[in-house]
Amino acid sequence: MSNKNTNCWRNRAVRKEAFLYYCELGKDRTTKAVAEKFGYAVRTVNEWRRVDNWDQQVLDTVEKDPVKQKAKYRGLIAQLVYQAAEDIQAGNIKVTTVDELEKLTKLDMLLAGGCTDRVASDQKVDFSVKCTENTEKQ
Repeated sequence: MSNKNTNCWRNRAVRKEAFLYYCELGKDRTTKAVAEKFGYAVRTVNEWRRVDNWDQQVLDTVEKDPVKQKAKYRGLIAQLVYQAAEDIQAGNIKVTTVDELEKLTKLDMLLAGGCTDRVASDQKVDFSVKCTENTEKQ
């Protein structure tokens, strides 16, 4: 094993940077691409991938991204709403209470970034204009 490959095991920063690059490659990611970019053997990068559990880290990173989570849940809800609409038309299910409909609507609006509740305010705003008389004589 070369000196470079031996030292890379001790250099956590190189492995972390290599992992970040691996993530950036998206769906077409390969350890060969990482090895070429960082100048290490593919076998070494494969070992980093295994030891540092890159595949699970990629999944965890995707799951922790709120934008991706929101899109994922909205997609699931859209599928459920579509299926529910078909089932309602077929007479298989019914929304039986206003509460059920309200909850579904609020959940969809919340995930879409909309407001889900109306907020009342007791504050009054005075729109009157105060005028001062011109006391100067012309």
